[in-house]
Amino acid sequence: LEHFVSILHKCFDSPWTTRALSETVAEQSVRPLKLSKSKTLLSTSGGSADIDASKQSLPYPQPGLESPGIESPTSSVLDKKEGEQAKAIFEKVKRFRLHVEQRDIIYRVYLKQIIVKVILFVLIITYVPYFLSYITLEIDCSIDVQAFTGYKRYQCVYSLAEIFKVLASFYVILVMLYGLTSSYSLWWMLRSSLKQYSFEALREKSNYSDIPDVKNDFAFILHLADQYDPLYSKRFSIFLSEVSENKLKQINLNNEWTVERLKSKLVKNSQDKVELHLFMLNGLPDNVFELTEMEVLSLELIPEV
Repeated sequence: LEHFVSILHKCFDSPWTTRALSETVAEQSVRPLKLSKSKTLLSTSGGSADIDASKQSLPYPQPGLESPGIESPTSSVLDKKEGEQAKAIFEKVKRFRLHVEQRDIIYRVYLKQIIVKVILFVLIITYVPYFLSYITLEIDCSIDVQAFTGYKRYQCVYSLAEIFKVLASFYVILVMLYGLTSSYSLWWMLRSSLKQYSFEALREKSNYSDIPDVKNDFAFILHLADQYDPLYSKRFSIFLSEVSENKLKQINLNNEWTVERLKSKLVKNSQDKVELHLFMLNGLPDNVFELTEMEVLSLELIPEV
């Protein structure tokens, strides 16, 4: 659990998470704007020329219409250090999910602990009030000193009785609060399907439709995180998406292979043409398309292109 909390905080504070969520918000705000614009323009008699002009006047770039030099305000590129940190978080999340999702040990241990706590609460709340009634200020004492005092029975005063009563009553109140909390936890665990966690609502609202549903201990831990703040699970889900991971890989690749580095790889081939040869990369850097002097592109062992 401590390991999960540390990963959760890293996911929450990661610049990659903020970038992914801001992209989603920006695209959601663009969609209704495009629809309203298109409806207005189609209702007029301007024709195709008006439609083309209106697309250029939109405050956000449209897919397939952007010029190469224009970027959306949310497409700020991470620096190399932030990209490596996000990549490390992806690896940690993968290992954690592989280890935790296969079993339900945490769920069963947590459930048994709650049951034991509720049983202890019932026992304490039963016997403490019963014995509390026996704590009295005045006590009848029977002492065999009649030969000296002429009396055998005395009425004694227990001076600490009131203090013990107050302390015991305060203890009962604390136990009741503890018991109510334990009872609520038990009720929550029994009424909810805590071994299944679905990101369906998030998939519908975000660009990452490949976020998988999780199960067993992994699902239970996410349900616990939701009880604290549902935003943690939303930010954590970004690191479960392969689409998000591929975007990050592309950004890291672009940071590694700058235009200057690609230009240094340009050579003249046997046909006297400027050739760029790339070998065993995890993708194709976007900066390749900035090399106007390149005539031949040779790719070797790059299956993800």
